[in-house]
Formats: sequence, structure tokens, C-alpha cells
Amino acid sequence: MRDGFISIEVETPQGSFVRTIRPAALLPEGLDRGPGAEAATRGAAAFYGLPDFVFYPAVERRGPGVREIGDALLIAGQKGAAVQVKARQQATDDPDRERSWLVRKAAEGTRQATGTIRRLRYRQATRLENVRGGVISFWGRDISWVPVVVIEHPAPPEDLVLGGDAVVLLRRDWEFLFEQLQSTVAVVDYLLRVAPMDPVALGLESLRYYEIAQADTAAALTPVDPAFADLVVRNESTPVLPLRPAQRSNLIRWVLEDIGEVPTAGLDDVQARHRLAMLAAIDSAPIAIREQMAETILSWLDQVQLAPPEAVWWRFRHYLYFGRVHLIVGVTNQNREEMREAFGHLVRLRHVERGERSAAQADLTTVGVLLQPRTDGRRPWDTTAGMVEGVLALEPDWREAAQRLWRSIDEGVRRAEGTDANDPFDRARAGTE
Repeated sequence: MRDGFISIEVETPQGSFVRTIRPAALLPEGLDRGPGAEAATRGAAAFYGLPDFVFYPAVERRGPGVREIGDALLIAGQKGAAVQVKARQQATDDPDRERSWLVRKAAEGTRQATGTIRRLRYRQATRLENVRGGVISFWGRDISWVPVVVIEHPAPPEDLVLGGDAVVLLRRDWEFLFEQLQSTVAVVDYLLRVAPMDPVALGLESLRYYEIAQADTAAALTPVDPAFADLVVRNESTPVLPLRPAQRSNLIRWVLEDIGEVPTAGLDDVQARHRLAMLAAIDSAPIAIREQMAETILSWLDQVQLAPPEAVWWRFRHYLYFGRVHLIVGVTNQNREEMREAFGHLVRLRHVERGERSAAQADLTTVGVLLQPRTDGRRPWDTTAGMVEGVLALEPDWREAAQRLWRSIDEGVRRAEGTDANDPFDRARAGTE
């Protein structure tokens, strides 16, 4: 360690590299350390993750006044983190005094975070505002929560182990997780994963991350769900936790921002939660394959723009995440409403066909993302997204028309035999569980 920087040598199948962990970012100017640390904690999650998933504290009315519950809440789909932030105002040179402060504040933050979760689980719907400015009502009982305590301290004593009932980590390590993964869903998944484990010494969360990531690289390939085995053309496995930092500029991030920036005025609570669930489903795309996804799909955007004006060209890729979601990404050269309607038919048809093969039809989710090139120079493409969940019934005439347009899954497999990106289910789920 030097000047607050930590260097970790990481071994990979392609060789070793050094990962440098930076100190926590400077606190915002004009704020005391406590509020500044809270703002910085939310800010890192919104910047590296997505602001739609980062919520300000819940507000509870007490007589004539109000009380804030929690310092930050992360909610992505059916998973969430209740975060408490504890900042040392004036650190001393006395290690015992600092150790005592850290032990006391970690215990206090744990009680507060678990109390927040308890209140949210037993309250009626709670209205929360996210960092992007959207206001949504949630039922805390429907969310799998993890309590988290983020510590703001310039130089904590070494070998101090905190936590047990909550994940306790330095703000530096909080920022490391978001910078490494660039995904709110991935960070919340990580926190839920390590919560039952024995805590590590404060300041060593990045080392624990790499120990788990190394174990992931050696994990056996999770077999494809037998219900979909004949649909999979390529079955690939990538670690859930990447060894190398994820790229901030990638197609999934651009798509998430495109959807997140759409005005939400006029949406009711059900529609707003559905939209947030769709964002979470897209953000669940495995980190390790996002760069490859971007290269493939961006190349399609170049290809389809070579089509004659009267032609209709499509490119598709289906990603099946075992135990997660079916993501369909499509690109077409025609930027017309008929193309968006046709793509919506494909998403619903594939969802129903997949459900007919599954014993857990009610738990299935299918998300479609369609990119259509623009030529006005204002932006490179338009993004359309939609999601279907659970059991869906299709009228026979509607289904017959959709199958004439897109073919059934079985017919597509018989024709494809794994040769073309336009054929159904050409990419398996990726990620070890």
C-alpha cells in the first residue's frame, strides 16, 4: 500500500496483471463529513451503476415531524441493499481510540440497517425517490435485502474485523466494487453472496473479491437446463465476477441509460416498478461478456445500414441466463413503427414457447431490446425495450400470425443447426452460479 493505494497481483489463464485500488473519492465540497460521505456513497452507486436503482432514505412520519430511514437504498428487481454510512469527523493518532470508534459505529450502523429492513418489510408500500428523480412505491416484503455499513475513515487500524449481521466495508471498497463491476445488479448480488460468509478485515474487501473471482474461474460449467438444451447453439461459461474491471462504456450501459432517460411522467406505480424490473433484468447480463456483446451488436448496426432502402434486414441474438432471464437483442435497418410492433410479437411469442417447455413458467422473464439506426445525426440509434413475465396466453389466431412472421422455436432450430445470428437461441446463458 502507498499513499492510500493498494496494488493486487491477479493471476489469470492469460497471465498476471496488477490491479490498483484507489483511495475513496474526495467528499463533495460544502458538506460536513457525515452528509458528504452519504452523498458520495450514493453518488458512486449512481455513477458506476444506474441512478434509477439508487434511492434516497425512506421517510417515516413521527407526530408533527419526519424521520429518515437509512442513508441509501439500492433496489434492483427483487434484490436490495439497505445502506448506513458512518463517517469519522476527527480521526486521532490513538489506534485504540479509533478501533473503539469503529467497533461502536459498525454495530450502530448494523442495528440501523437491519432496523430499516425490518420497517420496510412490515410497512405498507413505501414511496421512494431515486437519484434520477423518479418516485416509486415499493413493498419491502417483496425484496431480498442485505444490510450494509459503509465506513468513512482516513486510516483504520489493520486487522480489525467488523460485521457479522451486516456487510461492513470502507467507502474505498464500496467504490471499488462499483468501479470493478459497473452494474448495480452485480454489486447487490455480490453483497448478498458475501453476507453469510465470515467477515474480512476492514479494508480488505477487494482482496476477498479477487479470492472469490479466482474461485469462479475454476468453477465447473453449469449445465444447460434440459428443457432448452436443443435450442442452444453455443453454450458458454464466464465467471460471475470478472477479474479485470468492466468497461464503463459498453452497449448494455448505453441501453440502460437510453431507457432510464425516457420521461416517466404519467406512469402509475405498477408501470414504474415494471420499468425498473426491466432495467434490472437487462443489467443482469453477465459482466464478462458485455464487451463481446457490444462488439457483435455494434457490428450489426454497421451491417444493416448497407441494406437497400426498400429491404428489411434483421439481426438477432438470444442470451439465456440460466436461472435469470432470456434477453433478446435485435437490430433492424428500418426505423419504423411496424418494426417495433413486429419485434414485440417476437418477444411475446418466444416467452410463451419457452414457458411451454418449462416447469417454472410463472417465474420466467423475457426482455427484448431493439436498436434501430438513426440518420439525423442526433444520436446513433433509437432504443425500444419491453418485458414479459410469468404466464402469458396468446389467442390462436395471433399466435399463428406471429409464427408465420418469425417461425416457431422448433422450426427455427430445425433450420438453423447453429449457423447464423438470425436464428433462434444462438447464444446460451453465460455465468457460473
